Amino acid sequence: MRPSRVSPTALIRFALLCAALSSCASRPGTPALKTLKLGVLVPRSGFLAPYAAAFVDGILCREEMDTGRLAAKGLDVELVFFDTKSDLDRTVAGCGGLIGDEGVIAILGPLDSKSTAAAIKVSEVAGVPIVPLWATKDDLTKGTSSTFRVVLRNADTGRLLAKFGAENLRAKKAAVIYDDVRAEFKDGFVKSFGELTSGEVRAYRYPLDAASCDDISGLAPDVVFVIFADAINNRSQIKAVISELEDRGVTAAYLGDTDWSAVDPAELAGSIRSEVYYLSHFSPDAYDEGSRKFSEAFERLYGKKPDGMAALGFEAASLVYGAIADEPAIPDATRLAKALRGRDYTGLLGRIKMGANGDAEKSAVIMRIGGGESGYVTTIKPEAFKLDEFKEKLGTAATSGPKKDPLAVMRLDDRGIGEEECAIISELVASALARTGRFQVIETSQRDKIFQEVEFSLSGLSDEATRLEVGKLLNARHMLSGSVGSIAGKSVLNVRLIAMESGATLNALYKIYPGLSALIDDCENFTYELISAAIAGE
Repeated sequence: MRPSRVSPTALIRFALLCAALSSCASRPGTPALKTLKLGVLVPRSGFLAPYAAAFVDGILCREEMDTGRLAAKGLDVELVFFDTKSDLDRTVAGCGGLIGDEGVIAILGPLDSKSTAAAIKVSEVAGVPIVPLWATKDDLTKGTSSTFRVVLRNADTGRLLAKFGAENLRAKKAAVIYDDVRAEFKDGFVKSFGELTSGEVRAYRYPLDAASCDDISGLAPDVVFVIFADAINNRSQIKAVISELEDRGVTAAYLGDTDWSAVDPAELAGSIRSEVYYLSHFSPDAYDEGSRKFSEAFERLYGKKPDGMAALGFEAASLVYGAIADEPAIPDATRLAKALRGRDYTGLLGRIKMGANGDAEKSAVIMRIGGGESGYVTTIKPEAFKLDEFKEKLGTAATSGPKKDPLAVMRLDDRGIGEEECAIISELVASALARTGRFQVIETSQRDKIFQEVEFSLSGLSDEATRLEVGKLLNARHMLSGSVGSIAGKSVLNVRLIAMESGATLNALYKIYPGLSALIDDCENFTYELISAAIAGE
């Protein structure tokens, strides 16, 4: 079975090729481009074909957006398609044909985890890089040397949704409803939510019985993560679960995985009254330069906006195209595999870092379903990315010291925003300081215990004097103190960094935000600005 080179833009490319050849013919001495073949192993027919089409659109969009870097190196990339017809045996045969008959340098595809597990038995032996497009099973790349993916693993999806629930929705209690096929999503969510909140999270296997529904109702969760295998075909069950819990008085926000991005939001929402969010690999409304250019090019080509699947096709192709362009010499499959492992490049939502295991660490977007509409909410970054960015801003002075200075973060004073909100912002600032590696942030429980004792014995002192005394009792070298307030419909964050030995203010900073959400989103940048000048002056 030999691969096909037919693509949706074949005629256009043929016309452009003819024009290019004519131009070259008129200029004797123009060097011919060396062609590298890139296989595309996807179902163009069969039950998976409708989903594969979006990925192919993204791949072809990346080809059309080529910046000329390859041509400058005397290279051209030819896409060679093989239709797996949604059949496992054809997938394996196609992988062998692309490698053995066509001599491709890498393969984009297959689509799903099962097909990928079969195909990599061929590609790994040959040492040809393969980039599956929608294969999310956690251990798929384990023990491989030539398998890479830009799609999030199941556990990573769970972790990012837990991060959104804990940090953006401020959830303290969560329920997870899952089936056995989606256990990896559940495991990632449960572990991460527990680490982020120290709150309670309970998991329930689907289908739910009456006892489970009663238990969820008694838990009164802030968020409920609903994950079934194939959300596209199980959306009626998802709606039924949410409706059942709503009828039992569960007033939670409901979370869904990346499969929900292929579901019509209006159909899924229906009569659901609660807020519903799902994670996606892309949104045209994510405000990033890369996503804007991709969206514009995609709409010019296809007359529609790209979705998460198209974005994954684009990013998979970008991974390979970029690695080829960056190689000093013309790569073969072995050199390309080495170049792909550990590659750090810019995707549609910012940074994508390929790990040593071949899996990508990357950001994702949160979409909201409500009133029959789907809308972009925010972009969720991996914690490691935020830490890297923060360290870069701080510079080497923040992390190179031989020891960490003890720093006490006092709970910020509430100036009209609410005690709970004020406590959360205090913790966000404390967490940001701890992640810099520059300070040893003193444990909150230890601080509060002594603070209560000191307030009792030093009740005649002012609040600031009390706080200074607490800082000394905690053996802190620095103290962070301030307030969060609301005025004229705006939110104000006002913080000082104080030297405990002298009582002098090392730096002070205040910012005014259009609302509390913007203030929370800026907490890490605010913290950096506050302490960077003080660190630089030491």
